Amino acid sequence: METLTRLGHQGSSAEEAADKALLDRYRESDDEANFEAIYQRYRGHLRTYAERHLRGEFAADIDDILQATFIQLHRRRAKLPPDTHLRGFLYRVIENKCNDRLRMSVAQRRDHRLTCRGLDMLPDPKARLSEHEQEMYVNELLGTLPLKQATALRLTLEGHTAASAAEVMGATEDNVEWWIRDGKRRLREMGENDRGGEPS
Repeated sequence: METLTRLGHQGSSAEEAADKALLDRYRESDDEANFEAIYQRYRGHLRTYAERHLRGEFAADIDDILQATFIQLHRRRAKLPPDTHLRGFLYRVIENKCNDRLRMSVAQRRDHRLTCRGLDMLPDPKARLSEHEQEMYVNELLGTLPLKQATALRLTLEGHTAASAAEVMGATEDNVEWWIRDGKRRLREMGENDRGGEPS
């Protein structure tokens, strides 16, 4: 999803002009009416975004994430540049908060579920390491990947199928399968580079 934060990237429009005027008033005055106008204008759009990305067990967190998004706008309003793209800023904030919620869930589950058996999908699984060392090694590997690839692989390590991982991530099964394949490919390439480019 596009998360532009500056004006001028999508051309002039009445909507952007109205957003700019609204944000300018809000930046200059801590008037509850200005906040309420922004809230009413974007509450539905942001909720729809969150509902697409947080499903199942995460649906209960949507109201809190929505509230936190508007709180962040309020706290940062005075420091926003004059050319801030209001819609882009709000979508970027809620996107980050949705991703943080998914990362938190993965972190909460991984400690007691990572096993040596699951490491065979990663390069050089270091099976002789202790369980704690294995976990640190996996975290280090996955930390080198883009968020979606890392999340998909971590969920797989925890025993999720592509279908259940898709439900957790609010994505399609095809997307999750691709993220898993791409994540493995990236890790294999890194492993080969570490060995001087020699194939394993």
